[in-house]
Order: sequence, then structure tokens, then C-alpha cells
Amino acid sequence: MGWFPTTRDEDNGWRFDIVSHHGVFIRLLSTAVPAPQTVLKTDRPSRLPSIKDVVIVGVHSGTHLTELNFFADVIHEINQLQPYEFRVFDIKHAHPPPDVSLTNDIEKQPYDRSDTTTTTTTTTTTATEPPDEVIHVPLKRACALNLVIIASVIMTAGLFAWAGSIGDGIAMISIATMSLSTSLACLSSSWKPVLSARPTSAEVPPGDIVISTRNRAMVVVHCTEEITRELYSGTENCRYRLSDRPHRALLGTSTVLLMASVVLFSNCGWTMQTAIGVSYMILNILYWAVPLLMDRRDTWDMSRYVISQRGAAFSPSRPKASFTQTLWYAVQETKRTEWVATGKLAPASPWWDRWLEEALANCENVAWDPVEAKDRWMAMAVQTSKEQMAAAATTRRQTAPALVGDEAEHWFNAVYAAVQEIPRGKVTSYGHIALLLGEPKRPRQVGVCLKHLPGSDSANYFHAGNVPWQRVVNARGMVSHRGPGSAQRQADALRDEGVDVAEDAMGEFSIDLGKFGWFPSVLPSEREEMGVSDVDEIDEMDEGGHS
Repeated sequence: MGWFPTTRDEDNGWRFDIVSHHGVFIRLLSTAVPAPQTVLKTDRPSRLPSIKDVVIVGVHSGTHLTELNFFADVIHEINQLQPYEFRVFDIKHAHPPPDVSLTNDIEKQPYDRSDTTTTTTTTTTTATEPPDEVIHVPLKRACALNLVIIASVIMTAGLFAWAGSIGDGIAMISIATMSLSTSLACLSSSWKPVLSARPTSAEVPPGDIVISTRNRAMVVVHCTEEITRELYSGTENCRYRLSDRPHRALLGTSTVLLMASVVLFSNCGWTMQTAIGVSYMILNILYWAVPLLMDRRDTWDMSRYVISQRGAAFSPSRPKASFTQTLWYAVQETKRTEWVATGKLAPASPWWDRWLEEALANCENVAWDPVEAKDRWMAMAVQTSKEQMAAAATTRRQTAPALVGDEAEHWFNAVYAAVQEIPRGKVTSYGHIALLLGEPKRPRQVGVCLKHLPGSDSANYFHAGNVPWQRVVNARGMVSHRGPGSAQRQADALRDEGVDVAEDAMGEFSIDLGKFGWFPSVLPSEREEMGVSDVDEIDEMDEGGHS
């Protein structure tokens, strides 16, 4: 066989088996895949992937974020943290920019507010401008990915030389075409990550932050505001070498060269086809294994930062890890508690606020037990709640009118009959039922009646099967808790009727009274007993009340 085929009919002539192979399968998918270039992804990501389900709070700045940037996760490896684990990081610039300096060569200490006040006219301060440079994190020169690329270049050069040594000109052209196609595709998508930078060099407080994960692990980071802007609060953009139009042009050219190289490969000699196929499989395995098996810290050059890691300053007070213990470690490390409320990292209650105050006061107390203190405050909260409920019950007994005998039975029946008139898909309040019955001061008695409504299997005239008890809520649209699981059953019954029932983080159910509320001036049954003039007058009152 010579350098190039000279005929089409002989065994050593031109072959286009790849064309017929594509033709058979493309006919089956002609409408779905009209051409290979349609499956190419021309869109390029604008930023690096971030980690969700985290809360980032600025200790001094009050910044509140809900995602962790890519390079910050390279440092912290958030997904590797165990539940309730606590870590502390100190991050500094390896080569920090020059600080604000004095003309008399007196070195300023960072964040020393006394330096910001000029006491004499002979001393002046000169603030350096922020560096006008692009901040980016490059790949390590000796990383595995670069080694694979070098190996790929060497293998390509070796295949090209081998093809020349055996006189396979088609193989040489196909290898060159495939290499050019790959180079153009890589050039079209060439990019580097760019970090955010502070636009000013004004003096600001430290940029310390606290990171809380979904499994309640916490990380405290001590750093400057410049580092916070670069790694946490700023965005990591992908800066591409080419704009969209040149990118698409090069990608299209690369596709054409790729298809040409596939056709040329089918005309190579058997030896080169085998060598190229084996090389292709080896390189694909390497490119697949590198990102899967290699640590990201072995790939990206983070030498811009000096990073030190440590654990909590004190030993745990309890053998079993807990959120309370972890939260105290963070308070102890930051010496502040405002960030807890900013990030909503603890329940919003006065008792937790008191625990935070006590935790802050005991930051240097090795013997203080945060879990015992939390249990003590929670016990006080439970006791206070019981006392308040008992006092409220006493007040209700003292202020509620007594219902005895026939009067009580008449009241129960009136409430049940009024509730039966609430339309399906609507709700009203206990107070409005009492108002419709002419007893506006008895909303609590309405609730008592519904709480003691007989079951649906009862022989009573009114029972749960014919009295839609679920359609009565409190004046704020909240579902009341009449007993264990009653609120959930009421919410489910309302949803079956088409009422939208919202549930908050505390498990409380609520209904939008503006949309599903039913507040007539009189009961529908009483309208039928009135004359035409009375009904018109009531309608005017209803319209006026709802306008």
C-alpha cells in the first residue's frame, strides 16, 4: 500500500464505510437529529458551580448568603463535614498588598482605629489604591490534568511519526486533522476563573464569617474583608478568551474537522487504526479518572492564600455531639452573638436569647456546660408556658358566662346549625359564628362546642358527619389545636374541599381569609325568613362592609 489510495474498487482503495454506517442510523432519527452539529453545546457557563444548602453569615458585616463558592469549598470541603463538627480556619494572603502607611515610616497595625485620627499637621496618611489586576486561581503546573495533556501530546506525536515510518499518509492527515479539531475546540472554550475584588482600599472591620451546613456542622473563618470578597461574598466568574461569535465559529470549524478525521480514519491501514483506537481509549480513561479520583486541592493552585486549620478551643462538655455544643464553640470563637439572629441559626425565642447572652459571658469559662445551661433555660420556658396557660384558663373560667341545662343544649344546637350553613370551600371564624348567633362575646364557647362535637357514628342529631367543623378557624385564619393531631386532620379536610392551607416551619396551619373567608351579616337561613326590603338593606350593608 502506498502513501495514499489511488482507486475506489480495490481492497486498498478509498473506503467510506463510516458514511454508510451513519446513513443507516441517521435515517431512523432524521427528524430528531438532522445533523451532528445540532447536538453540540455552544452555551458556556458564566460562573463555577457552588454548594447549596449552607448558610454563610458575616460576624461583623452582617452579610447573609445561602451558597458557598467553588474555591471556598476547595478549602473547606463542606460536604465532608460530619454532623455537628466544628472547624476554625485562619486565611491570609501569602503576599498581602501594602497597608495604609505613614510618611514617617511608622508601621500601622491593622484595624487600629487610633491611627485614623490625625493629631498633628506634620503627619499625613497616604492610602494605597486597590491593585488594578485580575485575581484568578490557576491550575497547578504539576497537576494530574496537565500531565495527562502532556501525555496526550506525546502520544499524538508518536502516532504521527509511526504513521510516517510505515508510509501511511492517510493516517498522518487524519491524526493532524483530529489534533487541529481538538485544539480549535479547546481554544474556543479557553477560560480562567476570576475572583471578585474590593473596589476600594478603605479600612473596614475584619471579614470573619461563620458557615453552617444542613447537618448543623459549623466553620468559623478568620480573614480580612478582601479575602471574604474574593472567596465568599463575591462571585467567581468564568472569563473566556474569545467572545461568543468567535467561539461558535471555531467550534463549528472543529466539528467539520472532526467529521473529516473520522472519514479519514476509516481509510487508514489496519495497524494505525488499531494504534489510534487503543490510544483513544487510554486517553479517555485518563480524562475520566483524573477529575473523579483526584482531589481538587491537588489540581487548583491555592498558593495565593496561607491557610491554617484547627478545632475548638475547649474540649466538649458532653461525650455526644450536639447543635448546642457546636453553636457555643462558634460563639466562643467569634466573641459575638448578633450573627446567630442574622443567619437564623437558632430558634427565635427569648429563652434562646438568654442562653446566647450566658454563652457570650462564659466564652473564657472552661467549666461552663452549654448543654446544661440550655436545658435549664428550656425548663424555665416550659414552666412559664404552663403558668401562662393556667392563668389564661382561670381567666376564661372567671369571665365566661355559665351555660347550664336547657340553655347549654340550645347553644350547642345553635352553633352546630350555624356551622352547617358555611359553604363548601369557605371558612369563617369562631368570633363570626358567635356574632351571627347574637353573642359576639362568646367565640370561645363556639370552640368548646366544636371540640365536643359527637362523632359521625353517634345517634345525635348533630354529629361530625353532618357538621363541617373543619370550616371554622380563629380570627387570624390559623387552625386551632383542639387535641392531638386535630390540626392536621382539619387541614386535610379543608384541602379536600379545595381550600389552600399553608404550613409554616413550626407546623402551624393557616388559611388566607381574604380568599376563602365567609363573613355574611346574617345566616342564609335567616335571609329566607326576612322580607325583600330587609334583605336589600342587609345586602347594602354587606357590600359596604366589603368595599
